[in-house]
Amino acid sequence: DINYILQIQNDDYLKVCQTERRRLSEGTDI
Repeated sequence: DINYILQIQNDDYLKVCQTERRRLSEGTDI
């Protein structure tokens, strides 16, 4: 189901955003 695949990709994207935000809040450079 394409919607299921899109949902998984969206979840991964949100996880990446959370990780980036956490990294920024900690002041850690990439």
